[in-house]
Amino acid sequence: ESSDVFALNAIVPGTDGPSWTVEFDNGSGIYSETSTVTLSIDDDKASITAKITPPNASVARHFPNARTISIQASTDSGVSENVQIKVNVPKTSGWSLATPPEELYGVKPGSQTSLSLAFSNDGNADDVFSLSFDDDALPAGWTRTGVQTITMGAFETQSASIVLNAPSDSEGQSFTLVMYVVGDDQTEYEPVEIDVSAEYPDLNIDESTISWLSGGIDPVFGSMQTVVLTIENDGLVSAEEVVVRADHKTSVNSEFSGINDTAVITIPAGGESTAYLDLNFTDLTQGEAWIVFSIESVDGES
Repeated sequence: ESSDVFALNAIVPGTDGPSWTVEFDNGSGIYSETSTVTLSIDDDKASITAKITPPNASVARHFPNARTISIQASTDSGVSENVQIKVNVPKTSGWSLATPPEELYGVKPGSQTSLSLAFSNDGNADDVFSLSFDDDALPAGWTRTGVQTITMGAFETQSASIVLNAPSDSEGQSFTLVMYVVGDDQTEYEPVEIDVSAEYPDLNIDESTISWLSGGIDPVFGSMQTVVLTIENDGLVSAEEVVVRADHKTSVNSEFSGINDTAVITIPAGGESTAYLDLNFTDLTQGEAWIVFSIESVDGES
């Protein structure tokens, strides 16, 4: 009597496929991920029992037309047959911010600022989230643009931007912009409040950081000397094209000697940057020296 031994295995497609478990009953109630069944001309039918275990809820994805699992039976001679099984994972929906919004967002008067928020699709299916805003809260002259919908895969995190344009006379204005989020199934999520203030950078020179690159607390006369200092920005907006200046004079009450240098740096909001200024002392002899540091301009404005 001619017979063939068919090896059984399962194929689960998709990004979460490796997290699924498909096991076959070997006929004695013991399940394993591989099994065999023997068929012959006279005995050409067999009943196969498979146990399908999905991954946990944080991994298992929902598909509108259910999940397709292929059961493959094949022989060493190349004979194979596939049987497809449909498995439905119930859909769950959810949305949240991956990180909470800043306590206060700064926008520079007369400029455009993009506020980035990280969205999380907490559901197990692809979803389209619609965004709307309470634009009536915008002061006169302000405008808001940005995405109106965001399409996200299951368990995915994605950034979206809100673009605010502030008029040049908006310094000191503050407001709360409310963002509303609605899912594809019309689920309304908790509104998000975004607090905004129109401000300029708040810069100061950290005097404790002033030092000479050559070492020591005093410059060396008769040579080129580099002075190093840190500029802090305690504001909510970045400072671009910050011109830092150092001027030399021989005494506290004397005029500037003409020995000076400038450096252009950028300082992020709430951060700091280091400036390096080269002063040419090659023609000076030993004596008293005063160095006056100043911030000459920011963003091209004095």
